[in-house]
Amino acid sequence: MQSDPSHPDIEVVLDIQDDLVKSGFVHQREAQMTVIDKLKMNSDHSKIGFTVDIGNQEIITGGIKCMKTNKILSHIRLENISSMEFGADGDTLYYVETDEHNRPYKVKQLSLETGNAQSIYIDDDPTHYIDIALSKDQ
Repeated sequence: MQSDPSHPDIEVVLDIQDDLVKSGFVHQREAQMTVIDKLKMNSDHSKIGFTVDIGNQEIITGGIKCMKTNKILSHIRLENISSMEFGADGDTLYYVETDEHNRPYKVKQLSLETGNAQSIYIDDDPTHYIDIALSKDQ
């Protein structure tokens, strides 16, 4: 985590240049056209899940940053997703994949320790759009 020298009370948890470009998650040539979409924190605040629109193409890519090491987890790169949520254990991630028409249709469960993912729900009806969210009591 970095602090902003012009605003010492603000803590920067994800920076396109310092985090995404330096880790290789985003290429330098795409950095100016990359937008951070959403940030999600796990229950013990040790990891941040993030979604970015690389190249401003409305195709969302997800990743994880470990707050203990201040590094992007290089083995986790989720292409063509729409949303994500951490599981209660903090080491499981649920996310929604999009199809070739950018329609959210599949929920997957990912172990952050092993990198193994499995589909847990698929809706092939083209009139449906899938989303996931935590309830207020998680």
